[in-house]
Amino acid sequence: MADNYGGGSYETQSHNWRVDRYKSPLVWLERLIKVIALAIALYSISAINKNFPLIQLPPSRIAQIVFFSLAGGVEVAICVAKVFDREILALFFQLSHLLGHMVLNITIILSDKPSAYIFVYTFLIVLGETIRLLYTLLTPGLACPFFKKWVQALLVGIAIVMHLVVLIIQVVRSLTEYDA
Repeated sequence: MADNYGGGSYETQSHNWRVDRYKSPLVWLERLIKVIALAIALYSISAINKNFPLIQLPPSRIAQIVFFSLAGGVEVAICVAKVFDREILALFFQLSHLLGHMVLNITIILSDKPSAYIFVYTFLIVLGETIRLLYTLLTPGLACPFFKKWVQALLVGIAIVMHLVVLIIQVVRSLTEYDA
Protein backbone atom coordinates (compact mmCIF):
# COMPACT_ATOMS: atom_id res chain seq x y z
CA MET A 1 0.00 0.00 0.00
CA ALA A 2 1.58 3.28 -1.09
CA ASP A 3 0.86 6.74 0.29
CA ASN A 4 1.76 10.04 -1.28
CA TYR A 5 3.93 12.13 1.04
CA GLY A 6 5.00 15.44 -0.40
CA GLY A 7 5.41 14.24 -3.96
CA GLY A 8 7.23 10.98 -3.19
CA SER A 9 5.54 7.62 -3.04
CA TYR A 10 6.68 4.76 -0.80
CA GLU A 11 5.47 1.72 1.05
CA THR A 12 4.04 2.56 4.49
CA GLN A 13 5.62 -0.52 6.06
CA SER A 14 9.16 0.51 5.16
CA HIS A 15 9.28 4.29 5.45
CA ASN A 16 11.94 5.97 7.54
CA TRP A 17 11.81 8.87 9.95
CA ARG A 18 11.65 12.26 8.22
CA VAL A 19 12.27 15.87 9.18
CA ASP A 20 9.87 18.62 8.11
CA ARG A 21 7.71 16.74 5.63
CA TYR A 22 4.99 19.34 6.01
CA LYS A 23 6.17 22.48 4.24
CA SER A 24 2.95 24.47 4.34
CA PRO A 25 2.87 27.96 5.90
CA LEU A 26 -0.18 26.77 7.86
CA VAL A 27 1.96 24.17 9.63
CA TRP A 28 4.56 26.74 10.60
CA LEU A 29 1.84 29.14 11.77
CA GLU A 30 0.39 26.38 13.97
CA ARG A 31 3.85 25.65 15.38
CA LEU A 32 4.51 29.34 16.10
CA ILE A 33 1.19 29.68 17.93
CA LYS A 34 1.91 26.56 19.99
CA VAL A 35 5.41 27.79 20.90
CA ILE A 36 3.84 31.00 22.23
CA ALA A 37 1.31 28.87 24.15
CA LEU A 38 4.18 26.79 25.58
CA ALA A 39 5.90 29.97 26.78
CA ILE A 40 2.68 31.06 28.50
CA ALA A 41 2.28 27.64 30.12
CA LEU A 42 5.86 27.71 31.40
CA TYR A 43 5.39 31.26 32.68
CA SER A 44 2.27 30.11 34.54
CA ILE A 45 4.56 28.26 36.97
CA SER A 46 5.03 31.62 38.68
CA ALA A 47 1.34 31.56 39.68
CA ILE A 48 1.63 28.29 41.61
CA ASN A 49 0.96 28.68 45.32
CA LYS A 50 2.62 25.91 47.36
CA ASN A 51 0.19 26.51 50.22
CA PHE A 52 -2.97 26.45 48.09
CA PRO A 53 -5.57 24.20 49.76
CA LEU A 54 -6.77 21.61 47.24
CA ILE A 55 -9.78 20.81 49.41
CA GLN A 56 -11.37 24.17 48.59
CA LEU A 57 -11.48 23.82 44.81
CA PRO A 58 -14.81 25.09 43.49
CA PRO A 59 -16.82 22.77 41.21
CA SER A 60 -16.12 24.97 38.17
CA ARG A 61 -12.36 24.58 38.73
CA ILE A 62 -12.79 20.80 39.03
CA ALA A 63 -14.74 20.81 35.74
CA GLN A 64 -11.90 22.76 34.14
CA ILE A 65 -9.35 20.25 35.41
CA VAL A 66 -11.41 17.33 34.08
CA PHE A 67 -11.94 18.81 30.61
CA PHE A 68 -8.35 20.02 30.40
CA SER A 69 -7.12 16.54 31.35
CA LEU A 70 -9.41 14.93 28.76
CA ALA A 71 -8.06 17.36 26.15
CA GLY A 72 -4.57 16.27 27.22
CA GLY A 73 -5.54 12.67 26.58
CA VAL A 74 -6.66 13.57 23.07
CA GLU A 75 -3.37 15.39 22.54
CA VAL A 76 -1.54 12.20 23.59
CA ALA A 77 -3.49 10.31 20.90
CA ILE A 78 -2.42 12.95 18.37
CA CYS A 79 1.17 12.47 19.58
CA VAL A 80 0.83 8.72 18.94
CA ALA A 81 -0.31 9.57 15.40
CA LYS A 82 2.85 11.64 14.97
CA VAL A 83 4.94 8.64 16.08
CA PHE A 84 3.22 6.42 13.51
CA ASP A 85 3.71 9.16 10.91
CA ARG A 86 7.44 9.19 11.72
CA GLU A 87 7.74 12.95 11.31
CA ILE A 88 10.45 14.15 13.72
CA LEU A 89 9.73 17.90 13.72
CA ALA A 90 5.97 17.43 14.12
CA LEU A 91 6.60 14.96 16.96
CA PHE A 92 8.94 17.42 18.68
CA PHE A 93 6.36 20.22 18.54
CA GLN A 94 3.59 17.86 19.72
CA LEU A 95 5.71 16.71 22.68
CA SER A 96 6.48 20.33 23.61
CA HIS A 97 2.75 21.06 23.39
CA LEU A 98 2.10 18.14 25.78
CA LEU A 99 4.70 19.53 28.18
CA GLY A 100 2.98 22.92 28.22
CA HIS A 101 -0.37 21.21 28.65
CA MET A 102 0.85 19.30 31.72
CA VAL A 103 2.44 22.39 33.26
CA LEU A 104 -0.73 24.42 32.83
CA ASN A 105 -2.84 21.61 34.26
CA ILE A 106 -0.65 21.64 37.38
CA THR A 107 -1.05 25.43 37.49
CA ILE A 108 -4.83 25.11 37.29
CA ILE A 109 -4.76 22.73 40.25
CA LEU A 110 -2.26 24.57 42.43
CA SER A 111 -2.81 28.29 41.91
CA ASP A 112 -5.22 30.82 43.39
CA LYS A 113 -6.24 32.64 40.20
CA PRO A 114 -4.81 31.15 36.99
CA SER A 115 -7.44 32.86 34.83
CA ALA A 116 -5.19 34.89 32.53
CA TYR A 117 -2.96 31.92 31.79
CA ILE A 118 -5.88 29.58 31.11
CA PHE A 119 -7.65 32.09 28.89
CA VAL A 120 -4.64 32.97 26.73
CA TYR A 121 -3.31 29.40 26.55
CA THR A 122 -6.62 27.80 25.57
CA PHE A 123 -7.36 30.56 23.07
CA LEU A 124 -3.98 30.00 21.40
CA ILE A 125 -4.43 26.23 21.41
CA VAL A 126 -7.91 26.49 19.89
CA LEU A 127 -6.44 28.75 17.21
CA GLY A 128 -3.51 26.39 16.56
CA GLU A 129 -5.70 23.29 16.50
CA THR A 130 -8.14 24.99 14.11
CA ILE A 131 -5.23 25.70 11.77
CA ARG A 132 -4.17 22.04 12.10
CA LEU A 133 -7.72 20.92 11.32
CA LEU A 134 -7.78 23.11 8.20
CA TYR A 135 -4.41 21.78 7.12
CA THR A 136 -5.49 18.19 7.75
CA LEU A 137 -8.69 18.59 5.76
CA LEU A 138 -7.21 20.61 2.88
CA THR A 139 -4.01 18.64 2.24
CA PRO A 140 -4.44 15.86 -0.30
CA GLY A 141 -2.73 12.56 0.45
CA LEU A 142 -2.22 13.32 4.14
CA ALA A 143 -2.52 10.06 6.04
CA CYS A 144 -0.32 7.99 8.28
CA PRO A 145 -0.45 4.29 9.09
CA PHE A 146 -3.22 3.40 11.57
CA PHE A 147 -4.54 7.00 11.57
CA LYS A 148 -6.50 7.84 8.47
CA LYS A 149 -7.24 11.44 7.57
CA TRP A 150 -10.75 11.40 9.08
CA VAL A 151 -9.40 9.94 12.37
CA GLN A 152 -6.81 12.70 12.59
CA ALA A 153 -9.47 15.33 11.84
CA LEU A 154 -11.78 13.80 14.45
CA LEU A 155 -9.05 13.84 17.13
CA VAL A 156 -8.19 17.47 16.36
CA GLY A 157 -11.91 18.39 16.39
CA ILE A 158 -12.37 16.74 19.80
CA ALA A 159 -9.31 18.62 21.12
CA ILE A 160 -10.79 21.90 19.85
CA VAL A 161 -14.13 21.21 21.55
CA MET A 162 -12.46 20.23 24.86
CA HIS A 163 -10.33 23.38 24.89
CA LEU A 164 -13.37 25.50 24.00
CA VAL A 165 -15.23 24.04 26.99
CA VAL A 166 -12.28 24.96 29.25
CA LEU A 167 -12.27 28.45 27.73
CA ILE A 168 -16.03 28.90 28.26
CA ILE A 169 -15.79 27.69 31.86
CA GLN A 170 -12.96 30.18 32.41
CA VAL A 171 -14.98 33.07 31.02
CA VAL A 172 -17.92 32.14 33.27
CA ARG A 173 -15.60 31.79 36.27
CA SER A 174 -14.00 35.16 35.53
CA LEU A 175 -17.42 36.85 35.39
CA THR A 176 -18.91 35.17 38.46
CA GLU A 177 -16.22 34.07 40.90
CA TYR A 178 -13.44 36.65 40.79
CA ASP A 179 -13.60 39.99 42.51
CA ALA A 180 -13.44 43.03 40.27
